[in-house]
Amino acid sequence: MKIVLTGADGQLGRSCARIWADAHTITPLDHHKLDITDLEHVRAVISSARPEAVVNCAAWNAVDGSESNPEPAWSINAHGPRNLAIACQEVGATLVHFSTDYVFDGNTDRHYIESDSVNPLSEYGRSKAAGEEAVKDHTDRFITARVAWLFGIGGRNFIETMMRVGNERGEVAVVNDQWGTPTFTDDVAIAAEKLLRQEFFGLFHLSSVGETTWNGFAAAIFREAQLDVKVSETTTEGMNRPAPRPRYSVLDNTHLRATLQKEMPTWEDALARYMSAR
Repeated sequence: MKIVLTGADGQLGRSCARIWADAHTITPLDHHKLDITDLEHVRAVISSARPEAVVNCAAWNAVDGSESNPEPAWSINAHGPRNLAIACQEVGATLVHFSTDYVFDGNTDRHYIESDSVNPLSEYGRSKAAGEEAVKDHTDRFITARVAWLFGIGGRNFIETMMRVGNERGEVAVVNDQWGTPTFTDDVAIAAEKLLRQEFFGLFHLSSVGETTWNGFAAAIFREAQLDVKVSETTTEGMNRPAPRPRYSVLDNTHLRATLQKEMPTWEDALARYMSAR
């Protein structure tokens, strides 16, 4: 399959490019080569490339910064997917687009399924929810995959931050009142490719199985790395971040199980594989 990959220089983009390379012809594009916020530029690039699929890994992930400066988030996370969807519809290509658990408010004690109503708390979350709607409104050949707490080889992520701070200080303070599921970008890439290859369209959750807090995740990282680092507890309120976070945003991969008859790996298994490969 001939695939155009946006956001190719990010964690998820690198995983998709590496894992899909043997089975598909990938054209990786970063934001310098494809400005997804410019509809006419998107149309020109996609029309010229004539791909069978466009995989959108481009995203603005500055959650806190988006509260005071929301324009980049809305341009990239909402208008960008709309532009890609329009261009894909015009050439008959499938759009694979990635969204986030932050489209939910976290005011629940059960796992979110794909049919649950969204209610984002932050500008970042609202921009991602708008991107989901734009994709659905402008093309009928789409796979929207919500992911959560991503980490990938060679990227800036929570694991690498913990390893750096833990080695420097020997102690870290991490929130213990936000629940979610750490997810390896390689696992997301594998699952998304299966959906694309078999033309299973629609909205999917592609997160690891299980749940933990950021505090529990940090402790697991240091256990896996065999580092003696003290992990103390703090609260979301104590961190005083500009953007509100969902308290409980664990995703259930209901549609994926029903479609592929398979489940994602556990987050503990994903962490172990990442730490062996980093």
